Amino acid sequence: MRTVATYSMPSEALAPMSRLQSAGIAANLRDDATLQMNWMWSNAIGGVKLEVPDEDFASARELLGLAPSAAGALQCPYCGSTDVSIRTLNRFTALSLLLVGAPLGPQRTRAECQACGRSHTPTLDEHDADAPGR
Repeated sequence: MRTVATYSMPSEALAPMSRLQSAGIAANLRDDATLQMNWMWSNAIGGVKLEVPDEDFASARELLGLAPSAAGALQCPYCGSTDVSIRTLNRFTALSLLLVGAPLGPQRTRAECQACGRSHTPTLDEHDADAPGR
């Protein structure tokens, strides 16, 4: 099984998983039960992972509208892994910082590799500039 995408909360992963399953791809979620019990662990364990069989990986990424990994989209520049997730400042962290009076500063989008644990700033050629939220 390979991780196609990662999500912060289990509820975010249900629609993409359903879309894959309706297309005949056996998809399942990993770490969803852990985050349902304690949602604050999301960043610590890397969120909810949407997994598919190895042979369905490319078609699953295409079906979900994700950039093909063969083109180097969201690929770790350090280890070459495609198990990379985008990390931004979430609302809970932003609210916590504001409540204690800490300045937020400029927000940066970081790509974090789940394989080696290193992070980098994605460049425009790494992800689709027309993606939602961009």
